[in-house]
Amino acid sequence: GATFNIYYGYGRPDVLATMEAIRAGRIPPVPDIESPSWYALFDPAHTRSIPIVADLESPRSPGFTWRLQYGLGPDPTETQFHTIAAGRVRGHAKRGLLGRLSLSLIPRSVWAAAFRQTADLSSTEQYTVTIRVQMIDERGNMGEDRRAIDVFHDPSLEPGYPLRLAQGAESQPELVDLDGH
Repeated sequence: GATFNIYYGYGRPDVLATMEAIRAGRIPPVPDIESPSWYALFDPAHTRSIPIVADLESPRSPGFTWRLQYGLGPDPTETQFHTIAAGRVRGHAKRGLLGRLSLSLIPRSVWAAAFRQTADLSSTEQYTVTIRVQMIDERGNMGEDRRAIDVFHDPSLEPGYPLRLAQGAESQPELVDLDGH
């Protein structure tokens, strides 16, 4: 199977293997983490826990198991993930709150450390915590979704900062023939 990469996810798809899996009926269930948003910043001095909301779908199987996990850093190994919640579903879907990540589980040495600049830019992931949802359907097919957040405390921040800005309203460029041709 493919390995995870913090910059490219699971990389380029192997189209032949995908087509063979489809032909054999090995289509995995689909977990989709809806909240928190990518790279959301959480300060453990002000936030006790983070609700994890997801949409879990397994349309080809009458049931599935799932687990919600977290790990420190941008690419935790299997043994570095810790289970927050897990369950079994009879049916094709589960939507809503799966569990809460208690920020007391994140070591103070992670979120209170002073920022350090590194030449290889690994410092950009210094405060990253990875959230993962895995689903396994009754046929043994596994689907996974990940989300990276940042857990950080800066005692020098003024109240109300950092500002959480909504996504911009900019539109994509549109090509137009101004000459009418």
